[in-house]
Amino acid sequence: MQHLNPFSNSKTTPYHRISKEFSENDSDRGLDSGSATSPALAPKDDYENEKDYLIGRNLHRPRRSSKLRHTFCYLFAIVVSMLVGLVLGEMFRVEYEIDGYIGALPQLSSLPPSKYLRDVVWQQNDTFAQEPSAITEKAWADLIPEGRGFVTHPKLAIEMKSVSVFHEIHCLHGIRTAYFTSDYLYRKLQHAQSQTLDPKSPTDHPHIHEEFVINAFLEEQIKHPEHAHGLATGHVKHCFDYLRQALMCAADTNLEDTSVEDGEEGAPGWGSKRVCRDFDAVKEWSKKWREGDGMGIV
Repeated sequence: MQHLNPFSNSKTTPYHRISKEFSENDSDRGLDSGSATSPALAPKDDYENEKDYLIGRNLHRPRRSSKLRHTFCYLFAIVVSMLVGLVLGEMFRVEYEIDGYIGALPQLSSLPPSKYLRDVVWQQNDTFAQEPSAITEKAWADLIPEGRGFVTHPKLAIEMKSVSVFHEIHCLHGIRTAYFTSDYLYRKLQHAQSQTLDPKSPTDHPHIHEEFVINAFLEEQIKHPEHAHGLATGHVKHCFDYLRQALMCAADTNLEDTSVEDGEEGAPGWGSKRVCRDFDAVKEWSKKWREGDGMGIV
């Protein structure tokens, strides 16, 4: 039998043939294969040594499939970590949503609560800019939810709080009432004075003879100032500064058109598309968590 050297450059005999030849030689010589002194064990030892060497070399040889598997595991772990982070971030970010609560505007790095934002084109609505009457007063009152914007919530407002937008509307309504009431009283005074003037008097002015119409709604408010909203000077002064700070806090950055229409002295801002909070959703949330059942804007 030829001498085998598994580390030589010559062609290597397959392992199963080597094992077979070893067995045949042992049988021919009548030797006990389990004897430690058998000469036939020398080639077998070489085979075992070669086997151990190859196994060790394979254990230390990097495999491409193993690298790909590790890379995939790392990527999978990263993706899972990101998803878990996003979920936990939304769970613990109270200002985003709790029971439908539409919180303050999110940080620039956060995803906007798009389901509570609306694209709105502003159009003029004279109802809210007219002199107070039963009709216009109802329109203003309808902006305020049941409970008048006062809420309690087990997480957000254990003690009663006010949703700011309704305080702001309340203040704007108060300034409006004070303005139109003052204007009405001034025109009423002018009308009364015009009745005592000689039409041919040189002190006569055409604007004094403008038609004056009694406003029954305002007359009732003037008779009962305790029921009127916004007539107190202190309240009006408070609302001016309160609304100033509210506007600066919100800092509306919508870009509006600046085109000037015929007859306009400046750009009115109507017709511009804006991104706005869903006011109806805010109103509904405030109604759901209201503290009390008060109604109206006063």
